[in-house]
Amino acid sequence: MITIVDAGIAHGYSSDDHLITGREASGVIGRQFRSVREALTAARIEAGENCDRGLSVDTVEVEVRFANGETRWFK
Repeated sequence: MITIVDAGIAHGYSSDDHLITGREASGVIGRQFRSVREALTAARIEAGENCDRGLSVDTVEVEVRFANGETRWFK
């Protein structure tokens, strides 16, 4: 099992997008999933429900903690 530690949508116009955490995908923080794919899907759904119309949620990023304690970012 993996646990989402942080989640948000990367906004911006360059390759140096910054992660904005907050209400967009905060509902999935602390939830556990069987895979990174499931975690990303849940974060995209959460962000899509909480974003203003017209905002793309294509670039959702999540930080997950694995069972061995390691944390990594995925998008």
